[in-house]
Amino acid sequence: MADIALTTAQIAVVDQANADIFTIQPSLTITPGQVISFNASGLGILADANGAGVIAQARGICLERAGVNQGCGILRRGTISGFTLTGLAYGAKVYLSDTAGAL
Repeated sequence: MADIALTTAQIAVVDQANADIFTIQPSLTITPGQVISFNASGLGILADANGAGVIAQARGICLERAGVNQGCGILRRGTISGFTLTGLAYGAKVYLSDTAGAL
């Protein structure tokens, strides 16, 4: 299956009151909509389903562009906009991709 398309300029939390957002420091440059995991030092890395260990564990979705060691908001739980889900049935599960940082 193909990666889910997204528009980085439209990545946004839909319901702030019911969102679980936290700040991380990435170990690389990240963009809105990328799926994040953590390395052994606690820095954000791109999650990847065909990786081993923690890299294959999705921990949140990046909400803003950030460079190395810059603070970046990550959505851990909540509703997000900016992804194109027209090819999926309502309520369908979405999985981490073999493409680093994608769903």
